[in-house]
Amino acid sequence: MGEESIPALRPVELVPLTHEGRQLFLLRDPSGVAAETLVMPPASAELLAFFDGSHSVRDVQTAIARATGRIVPAEQIQEFVRKLDENFYLDSPAGAERRRALAHAYATARARPAHFAGQAYSADPTELRRELDALFAAPTGPGRPAAAVAAWPRAIAAPHVDPGRGAAAYAHAYAPLWGARPQRILILGVLHGASRNPFVLTGKDYQTPLGVMRTDVRRVHALAQRLEWDPLEEEELHRAEHSIEFQVLWLQYALSEGGVDPPDPAPEVLPILCAFSTEAFGESLEAAARRVQIDAFLHELRTLLAEDPTPTLIVAGVDLAHVGPRFGDAREMSSAWAEEIARRDRETLARLTEGDADAFVHEVVSAGEDRRLCGFGALYALGALISSARGRTLHYDQSRDSTGLVSFAAIAFEDEVAG
Repeated sequence: MGEESIPALRPVELVPLTHEGRQLFLLRDPSGVAAETLVMPPASAELLAFFDGSHSVRDVQTAIARATGRIVPAEQIQEFVRKLDENFYLDSPAGAERRRALAHAYATARARPAHFAGQAYSADPTELRRELDALFAAPTGPGRPAAAVAAWPRAIAAPHVDPGRGAAAYAHAYAPLWGARPQRILILGVLHGASRNPFVLTGKDYQTPLGVMRTDVRRVHALAQRLEWDPLEEEELHRAEHSIEFQVLWLQYALSEGGVDPPDPAPEVLPILCAFSTEAFGESLEAAARRVQIDAFLHELRTLLAEDPTPTLIVAGVDLAHVGPRFGDAREMSSAWAEEIARRDRETLARLTEGDADAFVHEVVSAGEDRRLCGFGALYALGALISSARGRTLHYDQSRDSTGLVSFAAIAFEDEVAG
């Protein structure tokens, strides 16, 4: 490898973990390009700081020697590079070819497959329905609705954490849609990986163990044609993203009353991944350019929907805070911190349910995003699309252990639609 620079590390996540009292790190790829997650000791994790595309193996050796006085053989560093590259964590020719292959496979697929079936939820339809039934019946759940609703909210926000951890919050979010018959559904998800554009569309139908939900391909392409940039150029990013998949799953379950009465006609969906964070609301020229793209997209989307009087149900799949050592915080997780997060989350949700989108943005951005609200982009888009609606928080919860906390909520926005 000589004096050649080590290829840069792709946008991935490094998560601390403890196994049998030993501190380790988990390297994982939210985009699903990497072949598998990798577990490594702290010494290896520290090397990743040099994987920015500008350091050679000799540079890494020199830095380690200066910091520790220890000489690490070049062969050891090269082996680490090889391990990362063969698992497609690096921005190398192998990584580029892997991304091209995945993009081609997605482009030629008849539908987006259920990527997380058998992992986050059962791949067997009967067992899956039992799993979802149990969340309604949980002690903090809303109970299984006795009949189909006569009217439903204009929009809901539901978790996108895995169903087991989201538990009753999912049930509370989708109970108001039990047996509903919306003709069109717009789903706002969160892209956890990196994208060149602030929104990513797809023309693929979404498949789960409960069936296939058709995508409104005509409107997807109509929206794309109105923009100066192409929101379909990275549509393969939908392949391994869970935030929309989980919403499709719950929509299929709730609209069919737990599998009893499938919707007829079946609604079409417009799945949109939101790929921007609070950084787009900074002071830089790059941030300003990003906001121009964001606002142009939302303007064209509102115009497209307004041109067709068909009522549209909007669903946002969002989580809230991500704090604790697992997410890079030095502070240890505690009940007091969890209570502080709950208070702040509820204040943030109040800005949204009161219809004050500007206050929502100001509050989150001014705090420096110390809570890491990964649902920010989808919530911002939701607020822009239903600025006149008022909402209420149906349920708030947290998934917490000693390493970190993720919070989420179920929200319904009024202006109900008659069935």
